Amino acid sequence: MQRHSNSLLQNVLFLKVALLITLIFFCKVSVAEETQKVWLSDWEEESADEGFKAQCRMHKTEIKQCIFKARTRTSLDALSAVVHDVNNFTLWADSVAVSKHMPEFDQGKGLVVYTEYSVSGAYDRYAVTRYQTETKPVEKTVRVTFKTIDEKGLSPDLRLIRFPLMAGYWQFKTLSNGETEIEHKSFTLPGGAVQKTLHYFYNIAYLEASYETIRNLIKVAQTQPYASAEFEWPSPVLSMTSGQ
Repeated sequence: MQRHSNSLLQNVLFLKVALLITLIFFCKVSVAEETQKVWLSDWEEESADEGFKAQCRMHKTEIKQCIFKARTRTSLDALSAVVHDVNNFTLWADSVAVSKHMPEFDQGKGLVVYTEYSVSGAYDRYAVTRYQTETKPVEKTVRVTFKTIDEKGLSPDLRLIRFPLMAGYWQFKTLSNGETEIEHKSFTLPGGAVQKTLHYFYNIAYLEASYETIRNLIKVAQTQPYASAEFEWPSPVLSMTSGQ
């Protein structure tokens, strides 16, 4: 009787494990298929300007998403100070014509910023974007994520077109040799005719603007008051909590 019970339990356990493996397999297949529907290509090395590394993949809209990397002797503190100065994006962010913090929309979830962009060959555009900061003190890394949000109550110039999506991050990491590694990931859907018919030219402009923006960021970070800024790291408890 005991032997029969053990055999039955083993069979039940085997069936449960088999079912779990099957579910995991189909979940992975489902995720892979969904990813293929969204992205037309895997990450691929992009020919980059001197001093840069870039990887891109193609979205189903034929708009590129890219990750850019560069190294500089400029400090993490200074670079972070520039990115957090949201009212002055016009000093360094290519194509940005207006940037304004909108504290009434923050809701304790980072900073909400209204921006207007001058886009060559297209109607000017605007976006409302939430910026949030993540820190890893042990790794000496600061990441500022951003993503557009749909906030009502704005009445911009009717000639402006809203960016359907802007998302990504700025990341700064202090390396053992004293240099700072800059990593910038971004994906922007421009909307309108640009997205539908001019995506090839938009992708070229996007790459050029990204390189120029990183160059400008480094230059501005080397000026005052940013050059003497000191980043305020959160306490270990707060840092661990934000990373969970």
